[in-house]
Amino acid sequence: MSKEKALVILPRLSVINANLISGPLTWGFPAMTAFLGAVHSMMRRLPEMPFTVDGVGVVCHEFTPQASRPQGSHLYNLHLNRTPVDETGKSASFIEDGRAHMRVSLVILVDTQEEFITEDEGVSFAKTMMDTIQSMRLAGGSIVPSQQKCTARWIPLPESREEQESLFRRERLKLLPGFALIDRRDLFVSHLEEMRKTDAEASPLDALLDLCALHHEPPVEEGASWTSGRRYPGWLVPIPVGYRAISELYEGGVVKNTRDSITPFRFVESICSLGEWKSPHRLKLPQEMLWRHEEDIASGEYRTVPFTRNDR
Repeated sequence: MSKEKALVILPRLSVINANLISGPLTWGFPAMTAFLGAVHSMMRRLPEMPFTVDGVGVVCHEFTPQASRPQGSHLYNLHLNRTPVDETGKSASFIEDGRAHMRVSLVILVDTQEEFITEDEGVSFAKTMMDTIQSMRLAGGSIVPSQQKCTARWIPLPESREEQESLFRRERLKLLPGFALIDRRDLFVSHLEEMRKTDAEASPLDALLDLCALHHEPPVEEGASWTSGRRYPGWLVPIPVGYRAISELYEGGVVKNTRDSITPFRFVESICSLGEWKSPHRLKLPQEMLWRHEEDIASGEYRTVPFTRNDR
């Protein structure tokens, strides 16, 4: 039985107190693992749905970090919750928890498991997904009612690339104003190779910092002025893209204080890469903004990778 692809767009979700600390090296917009995990959790609550999720994208419309920068300082201070006092009148110890308010749209690519789903059925499925996710948490934050009337959309995708581009030209305008987070690992790798031509000991972290830093260049000619800019055009940002194992894989129940005694467990560390915020109207296909899970248990890597048309 053949499968059909469709896009489900859950627009303008208002989230308060989302997790601001997305990794050990970065703070700001939540990692893509948070959004892929939320959609996975949503689909587990909807086992009757006749399709599977093939990719997830996010478009950010508003982002307000709960942080401030004192006058004259270049460092931000996070606005933290006051922890309750203990019996001695002192505050209990706590882990720093950065928070942010945001408004995002989720773009979900699904593979139908039936030969045909009518438009009315698709719209009903999209509405059920919208109702379900609004009762959940997203990136550690709470989804609250929006002042805007937002209706989930079910968009069947045609098979040909030309028809998909024509369809997306209309749909992407409904995601404005906003920016989609896309993967730029290709630029990261090529820049690291370029740096190693002059510095053989350049590390991936050196390349990441060099790409995201603002460089101030002195004048090279008399009468010229200083210039400031980045290595490449675009809104490039460091992003966490998954986890890499730092221990062996333990059987369920071997390690104490884990979530359950059934699921295998291992210790991991975060993987950082390069991303770019790009306006949806600059994308030709919805697949360009989608991400999916990829795991290699043998090597211990659990990553979020960009969705590509060539291998899907």
